[in-house]
Amino acid sequence: MMKLRNAALLAASALAFAAPALAQSNATYTPGWYAGLSVGVGKVKVSAAEVGLNSGTLDDNQTTVGVRVGYDFSQYIGVEAAYYNLGKYRFTGLFAGAPADGNAKIESYNASLVGSLPFGQAFAAYGKVGYARTRVKAHADSTLGFEGSKKDWDSEAVYGVGVKWAPDPKWNVFAEWSRLNDTQVENWMGGVNLHF
Repeated sequence: MMKLRNAALLAASALAFAAPALAQSNATYTPGWYAGLSVGVGKVKVSAAEVGLNSGTLDDNQTTVGVRVGYDFSQYIGVEAAYYNLGKYRFTGLFAGAPADGNAKIESYNASLVGSLPFGQAFAAYGKVGYARTRVKAHADSTLGFEGSKKDWDSEAVYGVGVKWAPDPKWNVFAEWSRLNDTQVENWMGGVNLHF
């Protein structure tokens, strides 16, 4: 019984001393609105054959840019809306038996729920899950003289994880990975958020 009481007192003491440190680690994050910009690398996780190209190639890496606006209800939960230009991916190969080449431009509009876990004095890890409306705009030319364009919209899930560092309550820098579930595009990005 004495050991149990001592263990409880020790745990309570540790918690009492840890509480100010935990509160201090959260001090750099303030609830409210923010806006951000990102630049990264997009990677298409499908093969040329999966998009109907025989004996073809498909670029799988392109530069991405994004803008976001969000609201942090607390240090732990928030919402975010974002637009991403995920790049223009070039492809070549045989399509329906005819030689063709072209490109596909991918854009996505996202709305996500964001959960954050602060650690240290100015860091936080976060995860997000949400809804994306994605447009793929493709254009192809054939050596036989045929030309075609097509736009497709897709509703899909988007999810991601990241880490941010806030040297000042007014701004933070972040590194993030996200994925569009159906379009199968991954976005590795870094950027800056400004709080206002």
